[in-house]
Amino acid sequence: MILGEEIYIPDSHGKPAWRMYLKDLGLPGNGGILEIQLLAEIIAEEDYVAQDVEPPSGEAERRREPQIIFGAERPDRFTLEIAFNDFCLFRYKVDSQEPREDYYANGENFRLDIGRTLTIWASNAGALSAKIGGKELVLGKRGEVSVGQFRWVLNQDSGAYDLSFVPLY
Repeated sequence: MILGEEIYIPDSHGKPAWRMYLKDLGLPGNGGILEIQLLAEIIAEEDYVAQDVEPPSGEAERRREPQIIFGAERPDRFTLEIAFNDFCLFRYKVDSQEPREDYYANGENFRLDIGRTLTIWASNAGALSAKIGGKELVLGKRGEVSVGQFRWVLNQDSGAYDLSFVPLY
């Protein structure tokens, strides 16, 4: 299971009876918090398909607008520096290269040199201390899943380009 993943376990009739949700990972001793919920007590059997289940974080809490990091006359290479201060499953794709994924722990760090775009997926966005050009970035909160893309966006007002972090999830 990955952080934020839900699994539904069916009863003998094939209807969802249990919901398992991984709430937190990377606790001391490599522990985690797994929430198990008996659905039969919450949802009437005839209504289980019609239920509208919201994700635990809720969309209203998510940041949807792009973050502008800095501007430039034309798109140029940039470097992202990341220091991890907690456990995090981190996947990234630089330009047209194959995606890479690894599990990072407190104290680990690395640098990425990017030509045009960088797409990231982080299971624990609050575990990342990220910087581009010395500017610190906030990619999300502790335990929050963050998916986004760093890319150059043409600023229609100035005619220059803005290096932006555009949330994808």
